[in-house]
Amino acid sequence: MNIKKLLTVLTINFMVCLLAFPVMAQNTYKNYDEIEQTQDLIEDLYVDIYDIIDEYPDVTYNYVYEDGVVTGVMIEGIPDNRLAKQLELYLIDMDELKRSIYNMSNRTGIYYVTETEPKPSNGYNDFYNQLYNNIAYPEAATDNSVEGTVYVKFVVDHEGRINNILTAEDIEAPGDWIVKEMKKEAREAVKSTSGQWTPARVGEVPVAHWVVLPVQFKLEERPFSRAL
Repeated sequence: MNIKKLLTVLTINFMVCLLAFPVMAQNTYKNYDEIEQTQDLIEDLYVDIYDIIDEYPDVTYNYVYEDGVVTGVMIEGIPDNRLAKQLELYLIDMDELKRSIYNMSNRTGIYYVTETEPKPSNGYNDFYNQLYNNIAYPEAATDNSVEGTVYVKFVVDHEGRINNILTAEDIEAPGDWIVKEMKKEAREAVKSTSGQWTPARVGEVPVAHWVVLPVQFKLEERPFSRAL
């Protein structure tokens, strides 16, 4: 089968911003159910934020602090004031949620927000280049002009290995098999980077940490774009 290499836009800076989101420890206790519910809310916000940033690739934003707490976000590059305000609210909500589970693990010992986040050992540029080279656009998706985003969620364990890979998608296709092929391509590309990550740390202790990565499938041929 002729499979065309995916020409994709992978949002490096957006990923870095979420991994290095400004957080401060809070002393509020949360039980495991509350931690996991908060993680789900963060993931929903992640998708909402990505949808806006994907529409406006030149957007930039800076956080406004008061007494160490984010009180606003200065956003440039979104001419639609309503969307700009919506993005600001999403980012503020994200900050609040991430602060609330800072350095807290779920019932399986996996963290979502830590003082030192996981990152590719050779840097994000090499990571995304490898991911880019390992993804092929499924022929059925090309034939049916199917585009969209696959969200890959995975755990980087305490040794930098990848496991527990899950996928969700924002893709409309004439058949489920097409979406499955696109999800498989994204999943396998992420899996190929296992062992090439520096794990998260709490203090000096390496820990397992969830990561969520958007992988965008687009048919238009254009070079690897700058990160968002």
